[in-house]
Formats: sequence, C-alpha cells, structure tokens
Amino acid sequence: MMEVKNKENKSILDILLETDINKIGELSNTTVEIKRLSKILGEKLMLNVRALTSQELEIIEGGNIYEKYIIKAVTIEGKKLTDPVILNKFSIKDPLEIVNKLFNAGEKYNLYKKISSLSGFDEESVKEIKN
Repeated sequence: MMEVKNKENKSILDILLETDINKIGELSNTTVEIKRLSKILGEKLMLNVRALTSQELEIIEGGNIYEKYIIKAVTIEGKKLTDPVILNKFSIKDPLEIVNKLFNAGEKYNLYKKISSLSGFDEESVKEIKN
C-alpha cells in the first residue's frame, strides 16, 4: 500500500501519532428534539445524546437494550434520566422504567439508532476504498 503524504510531507501515521490522545477519545454527541413531548410541554424538549464507549457497550447485555442505551447516553439539561429528581417525579424505582414513561416505542427506537450511529454502528463510519 502506498504511503500518503500531505503538504508538509507527513504521512497519515505521523499525523495520527502527533494528535492529542484526548481529542481522539472524545465521544461524538448531538442534540435532538422529541417533537411529541415538545408539543405537550409547549416548549422544545431537547435531549443531549452521546456515543457509548466500548466499556459501556460491554456491560450492556440482556433484554431492554433500547432502554439501557438511552439511560447511558441521554441527558436533559445535563441531568441523567436516572437523576432522583426525575425518578421521584414519575414515582419510579427501576431506572429503566423512566424510558418507557417518557418515550413511545418509535421514539425509543430512533434514540437507540441515533446512539448507535454516534457510537460508530452505521455504514458511514467505515468506508471501503476500492483500488
């Protein structure tokens, strides 16, 4: 395979090795709106959604996969969905239940897809180069 050089005659490996490790490890994130809830609340309900780490994915197993992804990756105004203030408002003991109280099936599925995409589980994350 041919080594690719940039304007400064550095290889991509040189550039990778010079890059701040913390920058490489930053998790992708985005903000999404749950339109149904925004309509009910009369204000936009914005959620911060982030990628999951490999370590977080390793400990997620069994059923309720959508709920587990959402619990780990979604916050509202910086608060996790498992924050006691939120759980107490809905009289919930099991944190996974908050996902079912707040979101309908389609919203859960779309949040799961967004989290998965941010975590690199989509077709665009790895691109095959044809020679």
